Amino acid sequence: MRAQNRRFASPVTAASKLRDFGKPGMYINSGLGHKLSHHTAPKIPANRGFSMSNGTELGLIDSTQFNVADFKIGVSHSLEIRHGSTNHGTGVKTGDTVLFRNSGGATRGSLAFYNAPDNSFSFTLGLSKFHVDRTFQGDPPVFATLTFSAARVAFGSNYQLADATALKIAFSKVEKGLAEAGIRTNIEKAILTRADVTKNILTEENAKEYFPMLHTLPIKLKNVVKHGGSLSARNGEQETSIYSKRDEMIANKRSVVGIPETIRFEQKFKTREKIRTYLGFETASDLLNNLDHVAARYKDSMKKNIFKLDVFDFESTTAQQFVDELNALKELHNYAVNSYLLLKGYQAIANSEESFLAAVEEVSGNRKAVYRTKQKLHQLKMESMSLETPLKNKKSSSKLYEELKKKVLS
Repeated sequence: MRAQNRRFASPVTAASKLRDFGKPGMYINSGLGHKLSHHTAPKIPANRGFSMSNGTELGLIDSTQFNVADFKIGVSHSLEIRHGSTNHGTGVKTGDTVLFRNSGGATRGSLAFYNAPDNSFSFTLGLSKFHVDRTFQGDPPVFATLTFSAARVAFGSNYQLADATALKIAFSKVEKGLAEAGIRTNIEKAILTRADVTKNILTEENAKEYFPMLHTLPIKLKNVVKHGGSLSARNGEQETSIYSKRDEMIANKRSVVGIPETIRFEQKFKTREKIRTYLGFETASDLLNNLDHVAARYKDSMKKNIFKLDVFDFESTTAQQFVDELNALKELHNYAVNSYLLLKGYQAIANSEESFLAAVEEVSGNRKAVYRTKQKLHQLKMESMSLETPLKNKKSSSKLYEELKKKVLS
């Protein structure tokens, strides 16, 4: 795997970053006048959907973001241009630069953007405070950013995830949409600056049953945030999110008809450098041609950050057993602790009831006391039977953990 990383990786310096992006609105990588290639959109296979054998959905990619160096803006375009502030005393505009050039001349502004009518993708031109060199002579380089969910563009919804076929479809649709707005580009040459690598896990139980267990896991990443049906952890360059996809769709007022119980395990690589060093490549074309490699690195990340415990280690946690049992009773009783103690107390003597009654008679010397105790034991027996039912019907945390670990890392 390391050898493959080295094959893709190349040193990046501050100077090379400026060279990579070049002048505004020019064909940076291929020279002005190069004819941009366009994809022929393949058809999605009829059998796309779920791999029911292991409970994971086919596909891998959801949201993506790119730095686009190879673009051209036509004279007729749909970009909205915004300008920087103006000194009303002098009339001088600050913050503007040449955003792009075409046969109509240079277009100046601080920002230009285009959002697709259906909000499936967005294209932005502007300066980047992270890359502008103040000693740079002339107009500073302009950075073009393209953002879209490959899954949503390909399928109309981001529940299903994009494989190589769906990525090609998404690239083709976005390029066509940009062309209709007067923006010509080749996405496969773009630099990948964000990739959400994801798995949909079809769960055997209701998704909410897994989160009490997930919240107890020792997460390696910092800034861990836990809610009832979600878990996230992040640093500056990556983020891990675990959540019920059905609940997320309901919250966003999207239909969940036909959507099974699903927990989404999402690994977001959020910078160009993180993608280059961890995934080992930089361009959209590399992503398209190396999804097997991406899948392997995703599993490594999930194992390292989330599923580092063995099932045996999980089962040996006595405190976790109490958590499981109390959670199982909590839904039936307002006082789960009292109910739990009642159940455990009866269980301690249930198999020695006759011996216990004989001891009561010997200590009290009162047969009425024995009768009252016998009646109380019968009442406790009935109560404990009602309390035992949810415990028997609930999977233990170790079983839930084992199920998710097997599916995520498969």
